[in-house]
Amino acid sequence: MAASLKRSSRQRFASLITAWLLLGLIAARPQPAAACDASLPACRQLQQVQQQESAAQRQLQQIDAARLDAQSRAGALADLVSRLQAQVAAQQAAIAATRAAIADLDRQIRFTQADLTRSQAHLTVRQVLLQQRVRSLDEQGPADYVEVLVTARSFTQLVDRAFLIRDIIGSEERLIDQVRQARDQVQGVEHQLEGERVRQVTLLAQQEAQEQQLDAELATQQQALAEEQQLLDQLRGQRAELQARVASLAAQVQGLSDRYQRQLAQVVAGARSVATGGGTRSGGVLAPLFSYVPPGGFPDPFPFGQCTWWAAYNYPVTWGGNATDWYGNARAQGVPTSSSPSVGAIVVWGAGHGYSVYGHVAIVVAVGSGGSFEVSEMNYQGLGIIDRRWVGSYDDIEGFIPYRG
Repeated sequence: MAASLKRSSRQRFASLITAWLLLGLIAARPQPAAACDASLPACRQLQQVQQQESAAQRQLQQIDAARLDAQSRAGALADLVSRLQAQVAAQQAAIAATRAAIADLDRQIRFTQADLTRSQAHLTVRQVLLQQRVRSLDEQGPADYVEVLVTARSFTQLVDRAFLIRDIIGSEERLIDQVRQARDQVQGVEHQLEGERVRQVTLLAQQEAQEQQLDAELATQQQALAEEQQLLDQLRGQRAELQARVASLAAQVQGLSDRYQRQLAQVVAGARSVATGGGTRSGGVLAPLFSYVPPGGFPDPFPFGQCTWWAAYNYPVTWGGNATDWYGNARAQGVPTSSSPSVGAIVVWGAGHGYSVYGHVAIVVAVGSGGSFEVSEMNYQGLGIIDRRWVGSYDDIEGFIPYRG
């Protein structure tokens, strides 16, 4: 378990490094920014800084996710370390109790051995005395026994002396038997104590081996926890750096956005030149493409200079959205659509093939053979520039919105 947790922590750290490398590649790849006129210097700078800001935001999100993951792992490891420490403490208490039990058994064994030594000495003494007494009687011979009895002054004294002799010898023999039994009992207790001591010593060895395993696992998990804490510290530092970078980039975006708006206002105020025959000015007002268009164009809520502004200037647009959304938004309002060009119709391109992520729209001013058609458009060559061109490919064309008079 310990090895797997530590290995998992290292694998997650390697995955985080890989994710950082991938994020670096993503940050280096151009990403779409807000629509603006790329011919203006502030637009190009704004798009670049916006890409950097988006990449930094993604890195910040990645760090936050990694930080939460590391915090979760660190919490789990801290709980495991706490449990292991409690187990080690309990094991140490059990070892201390077992050692105390062994010490108590050693004390009891010493006392028992002392009792056994005393019993053995007592038994030896009694046996020697009994042997000496019996040997003395044997050496005197039968006459002496008779003499002991004959010298009795009465029959009662004779009987008493005979019983006394028998009692003395029997008493010694019984005392020897008692001492021998006591010695045997002490030996039995000693054997029991020695057996219990062997069991306690075996238990102590097992407990100490378990303590070593717990200590090893605890050390492994503490190391893994230290690595997670180190990773968390690194992520906190990286997050603080990224937050500062994001704030700096946000300030740059705001400054460049303001700069771009000033440049755009200068372009609009300077009435940028109209390109090859795409439109004419009359009294400072752009002339519409068709006679049915009001002299000042249809009401137009779109930003001047964009393709949507010129299309809505020459067509009664009642929907909103980016250019790529116009086809779907018109259909949602019930406006008729078509897959073929017609004069006065709006042609809608989706994103791609030279168009921005916001698509492109233009007004059909002529239809040729083979499905080709001519359009009048704005912001194809640059912000506020009106041009005409023939289109022969239908790539990325979402459809046409015929004029409805």
